[in-house]
Amino acid sequence: MRRTNLNFLVDVLAAIALLGLAGTGILLSWILPPGTGHSLLLWGLGRHDWGEVHFWLAVAFMGGIVLHVLLHWAWVVITCASLGRGQPCPVGSRKRALAGLLTVLICIALLGGMWYAASASVQSTGETGEHGRGEARRRQGAAGPKAGPQTLPATDEHAIRGSMTLEEAACAVGLSVEQARARLGLGADVAPTERLGPLARRMGMDMQDLRKKLLEAH
Repeated sequence: MRRTNLNFLVDVLAAIALLGLAGTGILLSWILPPGTGHSLLLWGLGRHDWGEVHFWLAVAFMGGIVLHVLLHWAWVVITCASLGRGQPCPVGSRKRALAGLLTVLICIALLGGMWYAASASVQSTGETGEHGRGEARRRQGAAGPKAGPQTLPATDEHAIRGSMTLEEAACAVGLSVEQARARLGLGADVAPTERLGPLARRMGMDMQDLRKKLLEAH
């Protein structure tokens, strides 16, 4: 394949991946917004599935950019070497290879450093809702139920949605997080911020069964 045709093909594929990134970004922001989880499907795929599509389109786009730079590497090195000189500066193949190796090492160091810093800095905020309601709900759950016979509020079981967190669902039915875990047979390692939809899937049940377990009186 001629070099010009190869450049054109790489650029077209990178442009297609970029359009796909923009399209899936719009889906994740407005069509399947945060909190929908598995409660909404688009063409058989939920929000998390479209998130994976978005990720792999990003990988494909980055691959296209890397190929584009490789195909123009000699021009990149000569241009960088000529900065401030006012005229092109010839660069041998050995120096181009060394510059390429140095660039790869720098990219790996930057990505590895970012990965390490992000992994070491992740912490829970205690916020569970998407509209700033997490702190109040967390305090309410920590307070636990009042002494005396427990009476569950008249809760429509369909008001418990897969997009709700365990803590939000517990508050909706008048339970503490610990009581909700006990009714669902969950361990203490299950976070209050865990959403019911993915949780039900991992437990091998549907949302209707999960609602019944939460609402059953003891």
